[in-house]
Amino acid sequence: MKIAWMIAQVEGGAPRGLTPQDRSKLLVALAVLLGLVIVGGVIILMVRRRLHGEKEDDSGGGVNTGFSLADLREMVKRGELTQEEYDRTKARIVAKVRSAADKPKRPPTVQ
Repeated sequence: MKIAWMIAQVEGGAPRGLTPQDRSKLLVALAVLLGLVIVGGVIILMVRRRLHGEKEDDSGGGVNTGFSLADLREMVKRGELTQEEYDRTKARIVAKVRSAADKPKRPPTVQ
């Protein structure tokens, strides 16, 4: 674009019309900017979902506990957990899954 035209706009000078070439350059620049905004929004949405744990686990229960009960049993067999630790952790996992199952699923909110 013409720098003199932009300076005239800032200084309050009389606006001169855009040439067809300037209009097409402006249109392309705006289209690229709009595309970048859309792609950035999608990336932000994906990152927020990942950080807030909205991704469901493989069991379909909607709660990602980090360990399955089978993993914990194996840890007990290997001696990495005591039976008492296993029982406490199992109780927490069961409570978490039950509370998640009791909550009604709500549609995602737009902010």
